[in-house]
Amino acid sequence: MKIYKIVLLFMILPFFVSCLGILDRMSGVTVEKIQERGALVAVTTYGANNYFVYRGEPLGFEYELLKLLADELNVKLEIKLTDGRVPLIDILNSDYGDIIASSITITKSRRKQYNFTRHFMKTRQVLVQRKTESGEIIDDVTSLIGKEVTITENSHYYNRLKNLSEEIGGDIKITTMPSGIAEEELIRMVSEGIIDYTVADETIAIINNFYYPNVDISTAVSFPQRIAWVVRRESPEFLMFVNDWLKRIESDGTLEDLYNKYYRINRVLEKQLAFSQDPDHKDMISAYDNMIRNYSYIVNWDWRLIAALIYQESRFNPRARSWAGAGGLMQLMPKTAAILGVTDRYDPEQNIFGGIRHLKSLSEQWKDRVPGEKNRLKFILASYNAGSGHVSDAQRLAAKYGKDPLLWDNNVEDFIIKLSSPEYYNDSVVDHGYCRGSEPYNYVRIILSRYEMYKENVSFIPAKEEVSAE
Repeated sequence: MKIYKIVLLFMILPFFVSCLGILDRMSGVTVEKIQERGALVAVTTYGANNYFVYRGEPLGFEYELLKLLADELNVKLEIKLTDGRVPLIDILNSDYGDIIASSITITKSRRKQYNFTRHFMKTRQVLVQRKTESGEIIDDVTSLIGKEVTITENSHYYNRLKNLSEEIGGDIKITTMPSGIAEEELIRMVSEGIIDYTVADETIAIINNFYYPNVDISTAVSFPQRIAWVVRRESPEFLMFVNDWLKRIESDGTLEDLYNKYYRINRVLEKQLAFSQDPDHKDMISAYDNMIRNYSYIVNWDWRLIAALIYQESRFNPRARSWAGAGGLMQLMPKTAAILGVTDRYDPEQNIFGGIRHLKSLSEQWKDRVPGEKNRLKFILASYNAGSGHVSDAQRLAAKYGKDPLLWDNNVEDFIIKLSSPEYYNDSVVDHGYCRGSEPYNYVRIILSRYEMYKENVSFIPAKEEVSAE
């Protein structure tokens, strides 16, 4: 699969579009042309709903749906990424893509410009608020009168809140923050008590609710809206093909299965640091201690640190499978497992042996790039969670904004978080785009905290072939 970044020159584009207009209207896109080309060209944006790279593999609800469509056409999928600054209609008419997939809601005004496919999901705007200890929440929008709701400036939520104020007969205090701040960053701020309320599309809110379970997203502030893809008006045959296919995968359950993968399966990142120990085996962490210990020499780490990582990955469940397709004790992705020669990710010994070899590979990657063992360990752990590419992107951002790209604490970690905001993941120094930065940020801290507890409660006992302990 090929990935492109769209770079459009604003002064040239209108002329370019007008020159191509007649040809576009005459030709359009057909199924036959796509199959002759051998590729479906789709335009999308980075984001948790649309497209992102996780542990080296492309994911996203709309990306996976596009991949299914490409498979149906028996062609490759080519993704072209836009930062959203160029109008979608210009991108289509400029012959940059066959279809646009970017969580686009169907509205009356947009229907005048765009040719929408059959809708494949619905969303609505919801209030994001912290749950109180007593369980009380705002479940009636009239209770928002006099409350402060924080959104980003120029957000499409602004008009909704203004209209809602009119509808409920009282003012909602709307506070805005810079447009570069992502919705999920505002949701994090609600979770941590920095702000009281924000508004988000339900699809985005659902994904983030998995990561911030103390947040409630059940109160709607808008009616449901339909989400669909956009094709050129001059492509009626292709539109009919897509609509027939969408109808078919809706009826056979394929669409529902994909929706459940992203929006209904609980993939909460447990943030508790609880240490559960078998009272009859006080010097054990898991049933796999010996296996972990005996392979720990490969990366030359304290086996208890690897155990802390495995607990975070799978809770020592060898059959664990994540929403993203990672599997086994150390949650190896299929491509990573293949590279490591792991033929059965659910075999504990194969998984641990392969996972530790992967840690060794990451250790080698960072060995001469950042100083200090403890500092370097944080880069390695973050890379295991999110991929080295995103960590390198955070380094480049840190350097650009005057921070130290060789130090994790209060430097690179600050910018891994920012990779969830368009202002940062669309930056020219960023190569790997969107990343849910709060995940590797918390991942590093949780594993190291759990490791400290393991050290206090469990004896070291070196591996047979281990050189030294970290």
